[in-house]
Amino acid sequence: MLLTKSLFVDYMNFPKLARWKVHDNEIYNKIRKIETEEEKQHIIQLGQQVEDAVGEYLRLTDGRQMVNLIPDFREEMVVSDEQSDDDERIDTRVEQYTSRAMLCQKTLDAITQQVPILYQPSFQVGDCFVRADFMVLQPNGQYRLIEVKAKSGVRKTVKDDGDNKRIGQLEDTFIHDLSFQKYVINQSLQQHGFSFLESVRMAYLNKEYVKQGPLDYGQLIVVDQMDVISSLVVVQRKKETTLERNDVLLSDQKIRGIVKVMQEQLPLEQIAFKKLHPFL
Repeated sequence: MLLTKSLFVDYMNFPKLARWKVHDNEIYNKIRKIETEEEKQHIIQLGQQVEDAVGEYLRLTDGRQMVNLIPDFREEMVVSDEQSDDDERIDTRVEQYTSRAMLCQKTLDAITQQVPILYQPSFQVGDCFVRADFMVLQPNGQYRLIEVKAKSGVRKTVKDDGDNKRIGQLEDTFIHDLSFQKYVINQSLQQHGFSFLESVRMAYLNKEYVKQGPLDYGQLIVVDQMDVISSLVVVQRKKETTLERNDVLLSDQKIRGIVKVMQEQLPLEQIAFKKLHPFL
């Protein structure tokens, strides 16, 4: 059983959802199928457009070589009920041209060559597989992970000066997503004699940006550092208050424990699984 970041996130959100994903794709798709097919296509296209925007942002601010590590088949992208999420849809298409093993090897070769910017690098450790968005080489020889989200709100809501603003700590779903990515990538890097990631960043849309003239990628894209604790000053009850914004990712030990439980539980039949999760 392959453990992807989407399966990991599903399990963290609702274990039974992850089990359905493994055992019954039809039920899983019915549960997740909130949008129409047209809306699904729009979301996929938006996601690619934001990735392209981040790629352009990196090209303009960094200026170094970028290498695409998956076959470029975007013109052929289609949506169907047989593919439960965007990552797996892309994986299905990718494997018509190559294999996960080949993708991972191409990534390791690019890291060996110290390619400055990696787009869609792939990593696998045991049953755990991730394909990241961007990795950018830093002056110290380590890579920085940049995860792209086609969203303007990735943080929890905090009351500030009478308004609810999404400026708090990162939403749990994104914490789980980034934690799994960081764990798998670092484990793979270590296995092959490379240094750990320098840091983890998230790139998303700046909802305050208003286009005036040519598109300003520096204003459109926000890049926040993850896996840190920072302070946030807000106005609550007419007083300035300093809040802690905890974006620390799950520890390797925590991830290993969750992965072990998933490997033990997800293959179980429904009755046995329900005994472990009776109230789901």
